[in-house]
Amino acid sequence: MSTDEKSKVEVFDGSEIFDLIRSLRPQLRLVLAVAIVAMALATALSLRSPKVYEAVTAIEYVPNPARPMGSAVEDVTENYSNYWIIKEFYETQNRVLKSRALAEQVVEALSLHENLAFIAFRPDPGPDVAPVSVETAAMILQSRLTVHQVLDSRIVELRVRDTDPQRAAVIANTLAETYILKTQDDRLATTDSALEWLEGQVRELRDQVDTAERALHEFKTEHNILSISLADRQNVIARTIEKLTEQLTTVRMQRIELDARVEQLKAVQKKGPLEATSPIIDADQEVSRLRARIGEKASELAAASERYGENHPVRISLEAELASLNAALARSVERIVGATRSHREEIRDTERGLQRALEEAHAAGLELNRLEIDYQRLTRERDNAVELYKSLLERAAHTKLNRLVHVARARLVDEALPPQVPIAPRVVASAGLGLLGGLALGLVLAILRLRMDRTIRTGKDVEDLGLPLLGVLPEITPAPPQKPALRAVDGGKVRRVGEEDLALAVLHSPRSIAAECCRSIRTSLAFMSPEAPIRSMVVTSQRPREGKTTVAVSLALSIAISGKRVLLIDTDLRRPRIHQVFGLPLGQGTSTVLAGQAELAEVLQPGPTENLSLLSAGPIPPNPSELFHSSRFAALVAEAHARFDVVIFDSPPLGAVTDAAILAHHVDGTLLVARSGITPTAALRASVRRIEDVDAKVLGCVLNGVDLTIEGYGGEAYPYYVRGYYETDDATTRTAG
Repeated sequence: MSTDEKSKVEVFDGSEIFDLIRSLRPQLRLVLAVAIVAMALATALSLRSPKVYEAVTAIEYVPNPARPMGSAVEDVTENYSNYWIIKEFYETQNRVLKSRALAEQVVEALSLHENLAFIAFRPDPGPDVAPVSVETAAMILQSRLTVHQVLDSRIVELRVRDTDPQRAAVIANTLAETYILKTQDDRLATTDSALEWLEGQVRELRDQVDTAERALHEFKTEHNILSISLADRQNVIARTIEKLTEQLTTVRMQRIELDARVEQLKAVQKKGPLEATSPIIDADQEVSRLRARIGEKASELAAASERYGENHPVRISLEAELASLNAALARSVERIVGATRSHREEIRDTERGLQRALEEAHAAGLELNRLEIDYQRLTRERDNAVELYKSLLERAAHTKLNRLVHVARARLVDEALPPQVPIAPRVVASAGLGLLGGLALGLVLAILRLRMDRTIRTGKDVEDLGLPLLGVLPEITPAPPQKPALRAVDGGKVRRVGEEDLALAVLHSPRSIAAECCRSIRTSLAFMSPEAPIRSMVVTSQRPREGKTTVAVSLALSIAISGKRVLLIDTDLRRPRIHQVFGLPLGQGTSTVLAGQAELAEVLQPGPTENLSLLSAGPIPPNPSELFHSSRFAALVAEAHARFDVVIFDSPPLGAVTDAAILAHHVDGTLLVARSGITPTAALRASVRRIEDVDAKVLGCVLNGVDLTIEGYGGEAYPYYVRGYYETDDATTRTAG
């Protein structure tokens, strides 16, 4: 964060609170007055209020009462075992104790709706009190009942307030007894309701059990499950499938072997009978015999051919026998091939039969599985219905037994006794509360009064308008002077200074707070422009009686005492006052010089201190504003500048006439005077605007009538005006005009 950004951050240091407290100190009388009145009213009301007594009865909550029938007989009402559930139980029961229904039962039991003293809440009800309805009396009882849960316990205190201690005790005890009976009745009602529901459920479940058993029996009858169980049937089918599978495997292997033999025989069959060799053919005895004879005949034929020749009968006979044997051999081979094929077809038929039997067994198993699903479903429905029926039947029996036992969820611990000492009215406490309330109300009124105030009260208010605060002047009251009254010389005559005028407090009491304030204003003016000192100024205000003359005189005296030559000119030609302050005759003065009837030197009068000269207003003219517009006034200002170091003009108020605005145009600056708590903020703003409209300079503002006895008044720090540092026995607060 940059330095500029840090400078924009507002740091709360509590100064606003201290400013508010300081600004409220002038309202201290209002706050104290309201507090005292409130305390007095509270005390009076307490003394006139009837005595109120409070009877207390104690009961104990029993969330889980004992079970006289044993743990086997369970309660159908709530079971409170969890901490949060028990806490909720306590809160609920506390609300029940405060309920309207319970209060109405107590009202009816004690006829409180007809008890006038109870209704009026005082021992002597008077003729204006009449009986009320039960509902209204119950509401009254609710307002006088307090339910207090004792910390970390199950004890609850019922506190009933009444003007009669005996009646308070009776109401408290009746309330406790009614509540305990109500818990019993509520528990019994809950049990009855549960029992009724259980009996209805038992009847419904009995019908469900009958229906489930009939459905299961019909299913067994329909699917012939009565003689043999589904499990046994499943075992039979499983064994059948196992055997068929084994047989099918064996037959299938035989068929594969026969297929191979048939293919082999087909290949052998393409050769001659003698060349046809095969394990099956070779193993045949007939084939072996024929082959042996064919061999023998072939040998005999060869021998006969060599011996007899080709056409010999023996050879021909042997050839015929050999042909017959070859034909027989061919028929034997054909027989073997045909027998093998026939055997293969038989095996194939057997395989197909076993395959069909296995498929049928599988289908039967699947069908049995489907039946088992339905069977298990029906069995499960029957078993569940039976189990639930037994459970509810047992619970209903237990509930009937539990209904016979009257157990409450609360018990009486202590009965209420008639109280001996009233709890109200508490005069001291009421007075204290009244005082606190009065202080609070007084502070609110003081703050409202402060916020609604639209006047200039503090230096901060002046600075908020953009005006430099040149200083403040306190309220001034006369006091016996420390030395003889001063005298002024006028044409050789000695005249006493007006002892009653407060504007001379600076002169009479140079060590007073007022004198120090004037010196502070003088210093502020001196440091405003060190290189070009202010030599002439107009002192004015927005309204009369705001202290402009007092400021002008006090400032003139303070500057003169510092060693500078000062001329104080009274330019208020309508209501002049300078001559009254210094005890001078009206005589000749400002109006005479402006009218050309006298010179300045001829009408100047010495002041009560060295270096101070006075020019009173002179005779009141009919047209003061015209005189200030004349060239003679400009000449008067120029001559005064030539003869004096500082010239101060005491002018009329800005809000009344235009004289001050005209004068401001001829001087170095204008000093505005505002009175604390009197001058409106808008009026001071209008004064500044009016001076600026004539292109004149506003030097700043002096706040008059400030109560400096309040430390840090208005949030401003006036370090030089600390009470007790300067002698203040000669000047105290009072309004000065």
